[in-house]
Amino acid sequence: MKSKQNVIILGSTGSIGTSALEVIENNQDKFAVKYLSTNTRVVLLLEQAKNFQPEGIIITDDEAFKELKLANLPFKVYSRSDLTKIIVEEDIDVVIAAMVGFAGLESTLEAAKSGKKIALANKEHLLLLVISLQNMHNNQVQKLSRLIQNIQLFCSVWLVNKKIR
Repeated sequence: MKSKQNVIILGSTGSIGTSALEVIENNQDKFAVKYLSTNTRVVLLLEQAKNFQPEGIIITDDEAFKELKLANLPFKVYSRSDLTKIIVEEDIDVVIAAMVGFAGLESTLEAAKSGKKIALANKEHLLLLVISLQNMHNNQVQKLSRLIQNIQLFCSVWLVNKKIR
């Protein structure tokens, strides 16, 4: 069994994403940040990357990505088009979907289909994931059960961390 869970945070620069990073920072023996993403808040994303040293960062805004990919950074810079491939193919254990509304829904759904643990931050993703998974083959219902268990696990870790403070 792995000593640490590799995490990607979709929307790491928002309030939920920054809270998730606080939890990870206080549980470094359990979690490692592998990727961080933002839409346009690049300055904050670069600060987070400096602190957590991920393998890569993902910029979903095309203009911001074009500017940043030319910079000489100590990690890889990816665009929106790379997001789903990274989630499905890389060694990621937990996908924290911390975006607002329907942003990142496709990537979150693909993470669920590939059996990744998902921590959801909004009701839109939960509702659409449940509907999508219900429409899949019957053997996929087990993934829904695992998804709910993983959400409960992440929430438990977060709550324990908040009580410790």
